[in-house]
Amino acid sequence: MFGEIIRSFRKQSSLSQLDFVNALQKSSSNFDNLDVVTLSRWERGATKPHLNRQNEILDMLGVDIFDVWSAVNDVNNLPDYTNRINNHGYFNERGVDEVELIVLNATNLDRLGEVLNLVNAIFEYEENAVLKAMEFQGLTRESIATKIINQHGGELTIAVKHGQILGHLFSASYSLATDFLGEDMLFHDKNVHFILSFNCSHIASLVETLSREVYRYIHSLDPNTELVLYVNNPVIFNLFFSLSFEYRSVSRQDVVFKLMNIDIKTLKSQRVWMNLLSQYKDKHDV
Repeated sequence: MFGEIIRSFRKQSSLSQLDFVNALQKSSSNFDNLDVVTLSRWERGATKPHLNRQNEILDMLGVDIFDVWSAVNDVNNLPDYTNRINNHGYFNERGVDEVELIVLNATNLDRLGEVLNLVNAIFEYEENAVLKAMEFQGLTRESIATKIINQHGGELTIAVKHGQILGHLFSASYSLATDFLGEDMLFHDKNVHFILSFNCSHIASLVETLSREVYRYIHSLDPNTELVLYVNNPVIFNLFFSLSFEYRSVSRQDVVFKLMNIDIKTLKSQRVWMNLLSQYKDKHDV
């Protein structure tokens, strides 16, 4: 499909193969070694460039890179050990297809009371230094969730099946971390897309929570924004480490945790991320 796209674009633009090679070389030094023979092989599908280069060219042509990734490349292409995230609850792989998604943000915060039992379950399970610091101040869990959503641009996404949580993701402004854990926190000098809390007990919830959030991140206006994730669960750490996240260990509030990070360029170079994100795009037609 990649070869068909670039060949179609070149033909519609009335460019020779040499013209197209020259245009790519002027656009990016990454194509300084490209020649007509290689381009011809790309167009015929005989070979194709590294995923990084494919996505760079598609971006230049104004093509949505996720349109190129078919839904047949599903989330089961994740590393084998991710089967371990299915070790909670009463659901098997075939038994879960559609999950209920609850999204709480500033526009519907009045619903918080309806799902407070789910929020309490998340607090009980997550050993999160930020949430712990806020509880230490005497705030209730309901008021903590309200404060994060109202004052720190937070959004809580919960994937549920038959009333049981299969996964959740709580995003917020990175100012929340620095406010409660100190100004010397890592990444304080960068523009950060921050995931305060994430867990996934069944792979069926992965697309609805993680893919949804990362899809929004990858379309952020600032391409230099870093995606930063708070992690203190070894299974979730292994998952993100396999997805090319870097990490640093941090100790706060008597809790040792990891801050894991990735940038847009690295993320776009990973086939598994293209699969995860195209799954979300295809399912929700975004």
